[in-house]
Amino acid sequence: MIKTHLQETVREETQGTMKVVLEICKVENGEAFPVMANVVTPSYPIIYVTRNPKDVAVSYFHFHTYNRSLPKYTDWNLFYEDYKEENVCYGSWFQHNLFWWKRRHLPNVLFLKYEDIKKDPKIATVKVAEFMGYKLSDDVIDKIVEKSSFKSMKTCSHRVHPPPEKLFPIDMHVYKDTSFFRKGVIDDWKNYFTDAQNEEYDKICKEKLNGTGLYDDCA
Repeated sequence: MIKTHLQETVREETQGTMKVVLEICKVENGEAFPVMANVVTPSYPIIYVTRNPKDVAVSYFHFHTYNRSLPKYTDWNLFYEDYKEENVCYGSWFQHNLFWWKRRHLPNVLFLKYEDIKKDPKIATVKVAEFMGYKLSDDVIDKIVEKSSFKSMKTCSHRVHPPPEKLFPIDMHVYKDTSFFRKGVIDDWKNYFTDAQNEEYDKICKEKLNGTGLYDDCA
């Protein structure tokens, strides 16, 4: 069961879009329900991008500052404890990702790793284009790679991503002095996880991912 500070917030603020947040984080049979799980059907092309759960933790920690509809964490160590125990919105990274990893061979599912996209964005772009039924020239592919790079999107963030006041209703109290685009790098977790946290989380990863082929060691 998801036992987050968010649920306490939702109980206090039951009006407007806070209901949407609760709906996203709904639980089913005592477990977090994978978002979009009800659309696994050949009529829907699904592109799923996974990322090392440690980097996800750091990114999500900062997203809680960007969007104050989520609990505010001023200390990484406090967030890590909730993330480790899966007491955060969207619940378990492992459950959500493994749900789609097991379905990666479906003809309407393209499963990508963020790390692979960063290492070779051109190959990833070609995969997406072919998956969507497009055969593009090298020139077009190169332009897509350039325009979809993190640096380019951050520079043009006002066009790529709506400003907070438009993205979220006013009553969601979004910080307006923060950017949706932060670093977009690989292994930023090394700047946050303590040695003890890293050792502890590696054990969790080994227990939950061993033999699956998906980030077996989370390194």
